[in-house]
Amino acid sequence: MREALAFTSTFLALAAGCLGLGAFAVLFAKNGTRALASWFAFASSMCLLDAGFLLMSVSRMASGIPAASALTLAANALQFLGVAITVAATPYLVAVLTATALPRAIAIAHAAWVATLAVAGALWFTGTETSASLVFVNAQMAITVVLSLAFLFRGLASIRPASARGAIRAFFALSAAFVPIFALDILVTDAPSDAFRAMAKILAPVDDLSIPLYTLILNVGLFRFAARSINPEPLVERGKITEACRKEYGLSTREAELVERLLDGGTNQEIADSLFISKKTVENHLYSIYQKMAVKSRVQLIRCVQNRSR
Repeated sequence: MREALAFTSTFLALAAGCLGLGAFAVLFAKNGTRALASWFAFASSMCLLDAGFLLMSVSRMASGIPAASALTLAANALQFLGVAITVAATPYLVAVLTATALPRAIAIAHAAWVATLAVAGALWFTGTETSASLVFVNAQMAITVVLSLAFLFRGLASIRPASARGAIRAFFALSAAFVPIFALDILVTDAPSDAFRAMAKILAPVDDLSIPLYTLILNVGLFRFAARSINPEPLVERGKITEACRKEYGLSTREAELVERLLDGGTNQEIADSLFISKKTVENHLYSIYQKMAVKSRVQLIRCVQNRSR
């Protein structure tokens, strides 16, 4: 029963991951931005990890037949590729999300970090120090993800648009909720004492389900996020800023009015006169809008909203 549950949850996670990967592929084909490339790489790593878990589940159910060892080898290879892409791509995804560039020193250190991962992979594939290599690879992934999440959490307020920030917050909440589940899974598996052994016997049917369930929920979230981005709500409709635009970028009513007048071609002084405010106030509002919408000029702002107009 345990293996059947693990297989079903992992299969569903892989299916959701493939749908999300396809949605990001469509987005990348339409826009081809660095952010989408990073999201695509992250979604790819999730799919590879799930494919590896699925093959591992199949190999356990097929234990005792000649093909089982080959399935296990293929499962480990897929999982290693998933880990490798995660380690290589995650820091750049965080940099893109927080609208920062990796400092040169960190980029060089990260390249060296990925190189050591390649060495560990080579040792694993050649059968040299297999156990130590796998431990090292898993440790690298854990360290990379923890450090990346710390930087991401620190720069959460700077993430634009608001939909991406909301998705990241949901990811943090999901991860926090699953920490005790992961811990329980480990205790059930290893059962270091008689008390835990008794609990392990009770919870045996759901052993090894924490990671498949986690990736299933994560991949469903990735698919929803990508699918919504394919056909997003318009930011401007008949010359007016939509409620979707205000929510996505956190614009106030006054800021929305100012953007509408920018779209009409008004100068700062003309906007000030029409809104009965000073030119300096208009400039302050513009600075706030630029920060919220991650643009640097009036031209970029206009292009941003007109790309999603109706």
